[in-house]
Amino acid sequence: MPSSRRSYSITEKLSILAEYEAGVEGSGFHAVGLRHGARLYEWVISRNRKGLRVKDSYIRLQARNIHRQLHGEDVVGFEASSGWLARFKARRNLVSRRQTTSRSLPADAPDVCRLFIQSVHHLIAKHGIQPKNIINMDQVPRYLETEPKAAITTRGSREVLLRKGGSGHKRFTAT
Repeated sequence: MPSSRRSYSITEKLSILAEYEAGVEGSGFHAVGLRHGARLYEWVISRNRKGLRVKDSYIRLQARNIHRQLHGEDVVGFEASSGWLARFKARRNLVSRRQTTSRSLPADAPDVCRLFIQSVHHLIAKHGIQPKNIINMDQVPRYLETEPKAAITTRGSREVLLRKGGSGHKRFTAT
């Protein structure tokens, strides 16, 4: 019974290797490598600890940045596709979650409110402002800042802290 396997000589193997074209697309960059994946995961976790938003697009951009840092600016072949992102999140046990915790009110919030009301009464009396000229500016901060809806965090975490932008703690709505 003849063997169905073919044997190749050294010269035949070398000629096959000579025809190999380096840089052909596909299978050149598995899972952003161990260093890449670890650095990217640490980046996600550090942003979560700081209460900063992490979106899929941020992860993809950061993965491309890490790839360029480690392999040079002109290296091509890694695009951080949506398929790659899904596999990365599955490997690292990351999921998209809605916000469950926001920044809590400071302990001196009642005092700040009282001081604000007193200063408004003082300004009204000082400038002789008529009640008909006082209007309600409800929901102003809402128009100045878009609130994040979701973040990427590890599966099973109980709270997702999202720190709001800089304007959130500088003003509030008085009704």
